[in-house]
Amino acid sequence: MTEAGRQLGTAKRADRLPRTKEAMRRGKLSPTQADAVTDAASVDPDAEDELLGAAAHDTTKGLRDLAGRRKAAATSSRSETSASDATGRCGGGPTPTAPSGLASTGPVAPPPRSRS
Repeated sequence: MTEAGRQLGTAKRADRLPRTKEAMRRGKLSPTQADAVTDAASVDPDAEDELLGAAAHDTTKGLRDLAGRRKAAATSSRSETSASDATGRCGGGPTPTAPSGLASTGPVAPPPRSRS
């Protein structure tokens, strides 16, 4: 991706993050910092303030590391929720399996009898 494309993506993500957009407007974030903050906060909006604080007080590497962790945690949490919603399950218990070892989505019908 080109630098211009990266900055355009950052600006678009910032439209949904008012505090980050304001920090960008005031020149409080470098383009690299803004990219890290918007990338993670667009997935986990609750992390926006923490990320802005890290941008102000931490190294760029520290900010990127934090952003990566927050994004990964939010993505993982969403994947678990989506999987739970898709199966209609709410718990974290094991998935029932059929005798073949394949995951079962419900009762397993016996195989058809051969006509001999």
